[in-house]
Amino acid sequence: MGTNDVYSKLLKVQAQPVAENHDEFIELYEQVLKIVMPSTKKVVTVSPSIVGEHIENQTNKEIKELSVLIQSLSEKELIDYMNLQTIFEKELANRNSSTYISTNPFRVMFDVFFYKSEARIDRLSNERGLKLTLDGIHLNSTGARIVADEYATVIRSTLGDSSIMEVS
Repeated sequence: MGTNDVYSKLLKVQAQPVAENHDEFIELYEQVLKIVMPSTKKVVTVSPSIVGEHIENQTNKEIKELSVLIQSLSEKELIDYMNLQTIFEKELANRNSSTYISTNPFRVMFDVFFYKSEARIDRLSNERGLKLTLDGIHLNSTGARIVADEYATVIRSTLGDSSIMEVS
């Protein structure tokens, strides 16, 4: 929940139902937590990442609002929280990234299904002037490595195991 709730508003076709407002988002997120929490020893909530690599766009401002809500719910439930948006913001801070965001659902599907190899995805990402994503949403190899490393850090911390290596 999160990135697609914001991204779907940009699409010409709604791919999924989205939360209409913050209250509905909180209600749905709380329902998910109530289902998940009893069935596991550890829950980590994760903020939505980014929609488009221009951090100051309106969509990323909406994601920041959702991130604050998720962090607040996490604190209330004493759940660990990982803020991917902040991590991506730091990565993009000193990089000149394109404002490209694919809003055509058919283009997105084509890219995701056609560009299956890491090299092809990274080449198209580079052609579009993007640093972390293929299309402003889906991660290229650099973005995926960042996320994998962050998840590995959380897993290491949870297990107290330093044998889990970083992907980089």
